[in-house]
Amino acid sequence: MIKGLTPDEHQAVWSILKAYPYRFFYYGSRVTGGFSRASDLDLLVKGPKTLDLSVLEDIRQRFDCSALPMVVNLVDYHQLSERFYRNIADDLVAVVPDLDEVFPMYDPNNIFARILRGEIPCKKIYEDDFALAFPDINPQAPVHVLVIPKGEYVSMEDFTARASDAEIAGFFRAVRIVAEQVGVTKDGWRMLANVGANGGQEVPHLHIHIFGGKALGPMLNRG
Repeated sequence: MIKGLTPDEHQAVWSILKAYPYRFFYYGSRVTGGFSRASDLDLLVKGPKTLDLSVLEDIRQRFDCSALPMVVNLVDYHQLSERFYRNIADDLVAVVPDLDEVFPMYDPNNIFARILRGEIPCKKIYEDDFALAFPDINPQAPVHVLVIPKGEYVSMEDFTARASDAEIAGFFRAVRIVAEQVGVTKDGWRMLANVGANGGQEVPHLHIHIFGGKALGPMLNRG
């Protein structure tokens, strides 16, 4: 149960927000004790880029026209200062249909984000507007390359839900180009994206593994 909200209130909030292709997180007021004294509920909005003010105003108007007895404060993730984000990071709770389901926020300090910012060096194989490719530091095949999108996407699930059509098309074109460049397309290769804990994802930034250079065998152990 989310502190301060009844199940009916939570479902009412979700019924408004589910119409928008963004992620929403509770972070204050009735939920956590409050950062904004002027509001009943503080929501963080996370889209692929800075949101137009008209989008936030449209969401506010939907709340004003609803039967919910609360004043809602909306904050754009891309407009937050690093200090403010650190203050609220531990209190973020995703607004999702299931009260116990929480999707992870993107961690801007993960190793791939730092590589994209140039804070950690890599042996670049390929780069364009949508993707960056470099060798895996712990190769599992003669050819083992990682391809990552330049946007802030946690996983394949996150990417395909929120990325633009141009980002998705550009990213997968980059994967094909990289496979050609590393010489695996003639004899065959494997493309792998781990998602979440059960999928074995270790870094919370979407990454495609390209494996090749030998016969790779079955995907999973048989038995």
